[in-house]
Amino acid sequence: MRHALPRAAETTEYPVMQLCPKCNNSPLPYVMVIMVSSVLGYVTWLILGLSIAETLPRAVGTGLVFLAVGGTLLHYVRACLKRHCRHGPEHRHGSHPRPPASGPRPAAPGRSG
Repeated sequence: MRHALPRAAETTEYPVMQLCPKCNNSPLPYVMVIMVSSVLGYVTWLILGLSIAETLPRAVGTGLVFLAVGGTLLHYVRACLKRHCRHGPEHRHGSHPRPPASGPRPAAPGRSG
């Protein structure tokens, strides 16, 4: 039996990652994203200072690194907050429930355990 892909109308039910109020309460993950992005942007500024004498290319390069690192880390942090939410099934953020574990995995042939 072939499963059909969801139609576009079905996928727009959760267009933005919604976090429950308990998960989205602490500003610490977002502060850490800004701190790491700032440190890497500063290191980029220093490294580009060794090779580029003009200020504008250094500023553009530093800004690009800050935005790329910050955007990547922000996406990662929000995905982790969504994945590790343990506030009950009413706050599952639109994800499907995990199938139950089928028990212990059998040992690989030829391996003793």
